[in-house]
Amino acid sequence: MVQIGFQWGAHQGRADVVKKVQNGMIGDLLEGRFHRYNSWRSLGRWFNKRELSGDWMLEQAVHEFNLMWWVTKSHPAAAYAVGRRNVIEPNNPERNVTDYYTAVLEYPNGLIVHYSHGWISPPGFTGMSAHFIGTKGAVDLLGAYIVLREKGERITGEGQPGDTLEHLQNFFEAVRAGDPNMVYCGVDNGVAASYVGLLIRLSLDRKRQVTFDELMQLDDGWSPLVPTY
Repeated sequence: MVQIGFQWGAHQGRADVVKKVQNGMIGDLLEGRFHRYNSWRSLGRWFNKRELSGDWMLEQAVHEFNLMWWVTKSHPAAAYAVGRRNVIEPNNPERNVTDYYTAVLEYPNGLIVHYSHGWISPPGFTGMSAHFIGTKGAVDLLGAYIVLREKGERITGEGQPGDTLEHLQNFFEAVRAGDPNMVYCGVDNGVAASYVGLLIRLSLDRKRQVTFDELMQLDDGWSPLVPTY
């Protein structure tokens, strides 16, 4: 029985708007607009070590990548990412994670998703967004609402809110029932979100666009632990 710690999946209003998007309420998906802007520095300790944390796209951004998977149920075909490290604590040899980066994800159906993530923002410049724009409207996944294009109608997701506590309760209920299909975010969510993080990280390391097939066929001795940029 596995429940991945993506607690945003426990929000039933969010689950409702995801279902509405998948049923075509906002039309064909054109673009995703995601970002997470953190304050200066970071969480420290093992979070600063790529060999322990996997870097921020695997340690933190996977929550947003899970939202992308939840809506699209597909993997990006390619990614191009740029970013920098050694901006924060440049003289600290113990820190080798990325300080900020921006990625463009290309999906097989033509959907383009923009994602920016970093630890360089002063007060007033932090924040998050998780939006998809479609031909008929748009969805705010964190706010759990949809706005339709023609009438400007706002539709709020129906269902109880939820976060960490509800996520844990769901896991315990699934264990008691012996039903792995009951969990809000199972193995598929964890794998799919990690794929996006690995794809972005590989693009940063190789300083070029990389494809999902390329990620899946790595056989050249590339180390997933040591950044080269």
